[in-house]
Amino acid sequence: MEVFAHIESSQAGRLSSELYEAFEQQNINKVIVLLKQLFAHVPYQLHIKQESYYHSLLMMICIGARIKAQSEYSTSLGSIDLVLEFQKVIYVIEVKFNDSAEAALQQIKDRRYYERFLDQDKPIILLGLAFKKEPSNFDITYVIEMI
Repeated sequence: MEVFAHIESSQAGRLSSELYEAFEQQNINKVIVLLKQLFAHVPYQLHIKQESYYHSLLMMICIGARIKAQSEYSTSLGSIDLVLEFQKVIYVIEVKFNDSAEAALQQIKDRRYYERFLDQDKPIILLGLAFKKEPSNFDITYVIEMI
């Protein structure tokens, strides 16, 4: 996270801990605030206008925060962008770029990505994330649904 966000190790450690706790406590508003803080450190010249760029950076942020994460998780109906596993909750995440968070959530539901985890005996949070990047604007929006 220090390299990604060009921040000092103490600040990276604090942000990592806060991100882990926010996900664990299912506080998605806080997760989004922290992600926006981290992405604010990325120079505009390095932003690539592709979904895979934001998907990859999100995966690396989660790994940096010591979150058990798996990218491109294959199911019988497609590939989940990101699965995050915590002791008490599982996140099934679909990422979109310059599209809507609702479209991301709908893909999760249409392809029933969550079915693979129904036997885990813990809540499953379906999280549609949309990254929007325009010349003078960057935003992250989301929608969630709990199974």
